[in-house]
Amino acid sequence: MNWEDHRWWANKFGISSDVAEYVNMIVDLSEENCLPEEYKRDIEAAAAAIAENQAAKRGNSALSAVIAVDALGHDAGRRKSSRGTVAADCTLRHLRQKGRSFVDAWYLHHHLDYLYEQRLTGDDLRVVLMRYKNEYPGAHSRQIEGFLLKQEETLASELGYPDA
Repeated sequence: MNWEDHRWWANKFGISSDVAEYVNMIVDLSEENCLPEEYKRDIEAAAAAIAENQAAKRGNSALSAVIAVDALGHDAGRRKSSRGTVAADCTLRHLRQKGRSFVDAWYLHHHLDYLYEQRLTGDDLRVVLMRYKNEYPGAHSRQIEGFLLKQEETLASELGYPDA
């Protein structure tokens, strides 16, 4: 899904375009030199905090660097592994400091990307949302799911879902 559509849906949810754009950037860009410095610093700090706990258990002094690299990647918070969960945790720590609308924009971005990616499966939008909840529980929000279900007809039509 393109960023213009992400901004449109964010605005419909009550999230400003500036917040949506910031979240679009941190979710979709994977080149570190394009990411905000404050974000990179917070990711490194979150990675260090997580690694301090984990490295003590595993004896791995390089874990912090590995976590930070994973967390800065494209769609990092939406992976089917513990790496995705850790990446989501790092990013959400940063976004919570910035405010609730940043957190909501992050969840909305991931929900919309998944719905867009699954649009040609032939499954109903509700079925796809349920599958998303099961596959990516760390990137799922009941509040965002509820909003999308209230907009189901518009969203299904826009994305090309069956019976839209």
